[in-house]
This record gives sequence, structure tokens and C-alpha cells, in this order.
Amino acid sequence: MTRTLKSIALVCPSHDKASNTVSDPLLQALIGQIGDVLSHIQCELIIASFPSGRHDWAEIFLESGRAEGIIVYGHGDFQESIDALVEVKAPFVVWGSTAAASRHCTVGSDNERGGYFATRHLLELGRRKIVFLGDKDLPEFRERFSGYVKALNEFKIEVDDALIVCVHPNSYSTFVALNHHLTGKNVKFDAVFASNDNIAIETITVLHKQGLHVPADVSVVGFGNSSVAAYCNPPLTSVVQDINFAAREIVARLTSIVKGEVTRSLRIPVKLLVRSSCTPEIEQPGKLTLSRHGMIEKIDKRAAGMLGYNISELVGKDIYYFLPDPELFEGELPVDFNLRDYRDGKKDGSTLQSIFIEHKTGNLLAMEIGVTCVKVEGTEIYHCILQDEVASEPVLEHKIGDFRVFSDQSAMTDAGAAVKDKDNPAAYIDLLTGLPNRTFLMRRLRRELLNAKKTQQSLALAIFNIDYFKAYNDNYGFVAADKSLNVVGKIIKSVFAQFSHIIARYGGDEFVVIIPEVDAERVVELVEHALIGVKERNIRHEYSPSSNCITLSAGVYYGASDKLKSVRKLIWLADNALFEAKDAGRDRLVLFD
Repeated sequence: MTRTLKSIALVCPSHDKASNTVSDPLLQALIGQIGDVLSHIQCELIIASFPSGRHDWAEIFLESGRAEGIIVYGHGDFQESIDALVEVKAPFVVWGSTAAASRHCTVGSDNERGGYFATRHLLELGRRKIVFLGDKDLPEFRERFSGYVKALNEFKIEVDDALIVCVHPNSYSTFVALNHHLTGKNVKFDAVFASNDNIAIETITVLHKQGLHVPADVSVVGFGNSSVAAYCNPPLTSVVQDINFAAREIVARLTSIVKGEVTRSLRIPVKLLVRSSCTPEIEQPGKLTLSRHGMIEKIDKRAAGMLGYNISELVGKDIYYFLPDPELFEGELPVDFNLRDYRDGKKDGSTLQSIFIEHKTGNLLAMEIGVTCVKVEGTEIYHCILQDEVASEPVLEHKIGDFRVFSDQSAMTDAGAAVKDKDNPAAYIDLLTGLPNRTFLMRRLRRELLNAKKTQQSLALAIFNIDYFKAYNDNYGFVAADKSLNVVGKIIKSVFAQFSHIIARYGGDEFVVIIPEVDAERVVELVEHALIGVKERNIRHEYSPSSNCITLSAGVYYGASDKLKSVRKLIWLADNALFEAKDAGRDRLVLFD
């Protein structure tokens, strides 16, 4: 980024309902990250707070020369103040809701998707009476409520007005709401989705005072993953926002606006980080054995179940694949797990290390891992135990002694054959479609990303998903489903054959195409051709709500390769675009630009 700014004002409009004060943990985190970004370009950051009814920000900062641009911390309804900035064509960017940002640039988290993730997780745990705590008059909370409703609808559960409680983002409001509206009126509930972490943390306190246990009686999920979320009792499950990425994008977009360039709003993807506030504790740890390179050689049912997989799905996989990418939520989720530290004695195997692991659903799990490095015939292997972050009893005594028994248990699967076949070309082919499989894709994708960075070329990745394929499989049978997967794979391959040498089946009903050195317009055109080609094949699907034949949805990432530090980040961005395509009605593509 070139140095074009000398000073920026970050304005925090105060509001009776919103927690826009400097003591707000989210605001503190954002200020810290923006400050770090600005320090690299030697730009000063001015922080100011004004009543929401004051609209002369442009005069105070821009016309006076105190600042060259404005960042508005917009957690609240301050549309009149924003409209005033638009009218005078002031250079500014808003951090907040992206839902109604047609006249200005906004950077904000995907609040609706976060609300959906949180509520869906509670529903998957078997919770059915889920309270929503938040003020729907605030745009961000309104979006999170929409995600809450969407998840309930998917599970065919009607929205119960008695479970919708208006709570302002302050502790006293939460206390009053829970004591009077819920417990006072004897409303039955088994879970709470709170619109931010402050509300969630106070909720846990109130529930404890009422004699209710979290999560045994009531599961609780927050939003924001604030700095104190991990230190609650129990630690709080929360939706993670990538504040580091947000800060960089806010400054970059404001710089472009100051230059007179047209820039668009950005919705930042989110993840659900699962801690103990909604997940029952697991009494016994899971166990696994890793090769010197981190490949899973043995794993028991308990450890596999923690990750949401069967044993056969995990054996032969790289353990690092299940760790969140260091590029994702940089600064929010530190990832420092390295097997070599245990081999070299830098970390003590008798001490449990906190770790984040990605569940099959895509949620992040806060867990603890113990690792012991031993040598077998001159080669080191790693015996590991895996447990919930707050297991009721220490489990380190299970570490070494049980592994002699553990390695012989029938529940374990030996990965010897998989390891031996790793250099066999057939090991990288999807037997159904004949396309490269996920293992091949991940290996080649790393190489493609490195090559693109070296040549400073753009890179595109498209993820295709067959719409309502589960309904197709359930009603037409697996033979017809396998046949349709084969046909779809061939159509995608025929479209991209001359533009890409990596067309793979990613798993289930998803296909991935990597398109290097092709401009964005051509990428979109090719993806559209694939969607049209499948639709014109007219494979009957009378159980699809959107069409009478099989259709595809596609998420596409296109951008400069030097902005991507990892393969996982690339796939993650394309996958979020795919989610938006599904959310918009399916049978379409969405480009994450």
C-alpha cells in the first residue's frame, strides 16, 4: 500500500441502545488492528465519540484538515449521520451492516450467516427452545436474527415470539430480560443465542444464579469471540469475526476512496468456534497416533467422533488439514501447533496444549491436545490424546501406558496400506467420476498457488455444488445419483478442459476447478457455461424446490495470488461465495472479488 494518508479519524457514534464506547471489546480490537495497519504507512489515527444526533463530522475532521478520511464504527442506526457524509461526498468507510450500503462503502461481518451457524449448531445438539437475545432495531442484530430464523425454518420449527427477547448491548438489560421475561414468566427454553458476547456472558451469570447449569440445562452461544470469551465459566461458544482482515480491508478501501477510485462494500466470512458453553463435556479423551509427517496412522472412535468423522475417513489424512489456517482469523486464533516442538523438547508432552480443530461441519472446536514423541525402529511417531478444553478430570495418565493396548484395539484402523499407496497414481483418482480426488487437488493447489505468486499472475478457483442433491439421492436412489455425478463431472470437465488442468471431485456432490492466468470476465463466462450445460442436460429432479431438473450453484474466488498466503484461505473464500449463491436461491454463481 502506498502512503497516501497522513491521518484518519475513527468516529464512534454513541447511542442509547448500542455499545459504541471505547470500553467495547470489539471496538478495542478493531482500533488495535487498524492502528497496526496505519503504523506501517505512518498514518495517524484520531479516535472520537459523538452523540448520534450530530452530523457535522465532515466539517470537524475533513474541512478542518485534521483528517483525510473517516472510519465510522457503525454498530447502531446512524443513517442520518452517514447520509450527511454521502451528501458532501466525504471519503469514508463504515464498519457495520452491509445490508443497506448502496450509497457508501461498508466493511462488515456476515452477520446473517453467523446467526445461522450459531442456531444450526444448537439445533444439531437437539435444542429446540432457543431464545434469541438482541435488539432487532440495530442493523447487525437484525441480520443475526435473520440467520436465527433461517436455521429454525430449515429444521421446520416455527419462530416462537415468547423466545424473542429485546435486549440492548449492556449487562443490566440482559439481567432484566432474563429475570423478568423468561424466568419470571416461566418460559421454557433449553438454549440461548445472544447477539453479542457481552449479552452471552451476562446470560451465563444469570442462569447460574437461577440454579441452571450451562450447558447441561441451557446451551449458550455468543457473537464476536471477544477477548474474554475463552475465560468464562464455562468458556463461551461464539461466532468468530476476522478483525485483522477487516482492519486491512477498511484501510485499503478508504485509501482507494481518497484517491478517487470506486470501491465496493465487503462482507467478511465468519466461523463458529465451539467451546464448552453449548457442548457437554467428554469424560474420556480420544486417542490417535501420527506419523513423523503428521499423517493419522491410528485413531479411535472417540477422537474420530469429536471431529464428526468415521475412522475410515481420517486414517491417512494430514492432521494439519484439520487445524485452522494461520491466515484465517489472523490474530484471533493463534495456531502454534508443531510436532517438531515435541520431538526437539521445546514443548513438554506432559502438559496439555490448547488447540483449535475444524469439525466436519466447518465449525471450529476449542480443544486440548497432549503429545508424546517416541521412536520406533529409528523413526519418530507421535501418540496424542485429544479432549474438550475443560474436561472434568485430568487425563494425562492415559498418555503412554494405554497406547500398547490402544494400538491393538479393533476400533483402530491401520493406515499402513494407505501410506504405502501414497505414490500410486490410482490413490489420487475418484473411482466414480474418474476425476482427480481431493487429495490430489490439495497437493496440486499448493503448487499452483506458489507458481501464481512467483509469476505474479491472478488465480481463480470455482466450487460447484449440485443443488438439493440429498433429496435427489433419497428419492431416486444411489445408482441414479452416481450416474448424475458422473454426468455433471464430465460436463464441467468439457467446459474447462482447455483452460485448466485441475478439475477435481472435492467430495460428495462438490467439484472444484482451478483456473490460472484467465481474466475475471472469462472465468465468470466459463462457470456460467458449466451451469447452463448441466441444466440443458435436463436430468429430471422433481424434488428440487428451484427447478424440475438438476442444477448447479457455484462459488468463485478471483484475485491476485499475492494476497493469499494459503490454500485453505483460497478454498474458504470460494466456499463462502458458494454459500451466498445457495442463499440467493441456487442455480447461480457468486463471485468473491
